Amino acid sequence: MTVRLAEVVFMRSDQKGAVSFLFLIDTSGSMHGQKISAVNAVLAECFDEMRDTDACGGFKIYIGAAVFHEEIKVIQEAGRALQDLACAAVEKGEDGFWPVTSYACLYRGLREILDERKAWREECERLYIFLVTDGKPADTGEYAEEMELTANNSRYKKADRYVVFVGEESDRFREDMLHFVDYKADKILKLEDLTGEVSKITAILAALEP
Repeated sequence: MTVRLAEVVFMRSDQKGAVSFLFLIDTSGSMHGQKISAVNAVLAECFDEMRDTDACGGFKIYIGAAVFHEEIKVIQEAGRALQDLACAAVEKGEDGFWPVTSYACLYRGLREILDERKAWREECERLYIFLVTDGKPADTGEYAEEMELTANNSRYKKADRYVVFVGEESDRFREDMLHFVDYKADKILKLEDLTGEVSKITAILAALEP
């Protein structure tokens, strides 16, 4: 399998008192149809929550998003939550086949994202990373090196990491996803619970002085 980084999205802050959200959305073939439609609908609700918090004048919220399968690419340039949401899409490759999920690509791309813009990394007070997936990587057991390299990234270590699960309940706590959240099972959310979790986070932010 050839895995390459097509584009890198980085999140930035030009001042203290800023919080960043990064959404990593699985757009492999298994996410086609109702799954990706449901993801886009829920993310739109979450963005509304963050937009309202940003507008209230507390912490400034920056949002970025990338989609991944055998590649990773930006769909939402990093920016204030006041911007509109870009939708994720699942598409067949040029060969006519659906792409598969590569966690090696996910971890490599995330590492490059977090390594961008040193000044921003030092200024951003908090980072939330949400991995949105149905938990079916094609390279299970083959991405350990990339995962280990990313796990040693200081920003990755400090980030609040969640998995947003879209799929069968029996697959919810796969080893692949538990690794991402350091085996904190309460950080693996169902898609339908994401808006509520974001509401909790933004309510806390809104009550804080930057």
